[in-house]
Amino acid sequence: MILLIEVADASLAYDHEVKAPLYAQANLADYWILDFQHDRLLLFRAPDLGAGRYRRVDCLAHDERIAPLAFPDLEILVADLFA
Repeated sequence: MILLIEVADASLAYDHEVKAPLYAQANLADYWILDFQHDRLLLFRAPDLGAGRYRRVDCLAHDERIAPLAFPDLEILVADLFA
């Protein structure tokens, strides 16, 4: 899998605390959570398979841009993901 995007409202804690470690163990390099509770994008990259966690976790605001690791030339405005 190249990229997984979760849409989280009530499931934010589960997505972050349960699913993210599983995806890290599965070596999913690019995992995004659209956090509708806080209007932000949580970005998980650089999985550590042994530890079952991501070494890089970033929080992006609506006015920031992001590109999937697999498609670095495809920049997306975070606000567009919430539209």
